[in-house]
Amino acid sequence: MNKKDLAKIELEFLTSDLVENNVYPASFLQEHTVLPEELGRGAFSIVIVAMHKASKEKRAVKVVENPKLSDVLDLQREVKILKQLEHKNILKVFSTYTKPGIFLMVSEVCKGKELFKKIVEMYDVEQDDVEVYGFTERHASSIVRQLASALQYCHQKGIIHRDIKAENVLVGEPDVDGNFANVKLIDFGLAAKLKEGRSTYVDTPCGTPGYVPPEILQDSSTGEVTFTRKSDMWSLGVLTYELVCGYSPFYAQNKKESLERCRKGDYSFHEHSWSEVSDTCKNCISKMLIISPRSRASMDQILETPWLTKDIVELEHYDLDVEDNLRHTLARKRWKKGMRLVLAINRMRHKVRVLMDLQRATKREAELKAANEKIKKASTIQ
Repeated sequence: MNKKDLAKIELEFLTSDLVENNVYPASFLQEHTVLPEELGRGAFSIVIVAMHKASKEKRAVKVVENPKLSDVLDLQREVKILKQLEHKNILKVFSTYTKPGIFLMVSEVCKGKELFKKIVEMYDVEQDDVEVYGFTERHASSIVRQLASALQYCHQKGIIHRDIKAENVLVGEPDVDGNFANVKLIDFGLAAKLKEGRSTYVDTPCGTPGYVPPEILQDSSTGEVTFTRKSDMWSLGVLTYELVCGYSPFYAQNKKESLERCRKGDYSFHEHSWSEVSDTCKNCISKMLIISPRSRASMDQILETPWLTKDIVELEHYDLDVEDNLRHTLARKRWKKGMRLVLAINRMRHKVRVLMDLQRATKREAELKAANEKIKKASTIQ
């Protein structure tokens, strides 16, 4: 059985057998109809679609099976944070449902695709067939402006995302003017809420290697580091750099060297990739990738830079030659994700078998109990 067949069986199981066997929380089924449609899957979860009965709207349902207590607490914390946020560029979460062995998170359906994958797709069409072909600075500026706006809103609410990266950004189709008008920031699993009146958040290091700011990479005698709103700015700077040239500003042959370059802020605008990029873009990135958080730009300041101030039509003339670099970057990410997915599928296969065995055992036990009751009742009558 190949992965595609297994995925189909798992989807059928999640959308029909689990409903029939009352595995989903009753309160969820009262409000939703589960549909046989999958939006994606991760190492520990799968995202399917359900119809909200009252509104008749499709909603995304993140299904986490057999989560640890710590995972449930983390997911509930993520939802608690997301429910505080109402911004067009941030994923909207509606509700959560729990039952022993299962956790559900219901959110809006995002039809966009992961940022880098969407950009590569723009090169997979014939230039004569579409109005928008290839990726330009105008596209990049539009995407970064929307992300900065979403993060500015989060920071005003005292929330630090702490995991800004390409995989956590979904983008839809370009609008008639060639801009990406529907950018969504997702996955607030590592987000932190600042206490009232505080500007720092002390915690153990977290984030995604390559995007983590240098202050989080510093050695600490206590094992704890200090996050600020400026931590998100550094990560956004890394993402913007990648968006423009297709590779990381701290790319190296091995992880240790890459982390060391990041710790030192050792990056440059290489001639072969950046010679045709506007100075306003380079200046914007330079304000983001400053080692000292105190000197690093805030979201308010970065949104005032010329590159992000408004939609600059002239930026369309700056074509970004990112296709080959992004394909290479995606291939590396895809290999790592593929390895995690193989492990996840194996775990899912085991969970499916265990759950189905449990359901059969429960059914047999109920039938046996009913039969015994029937015999007992017959004996009493006699």
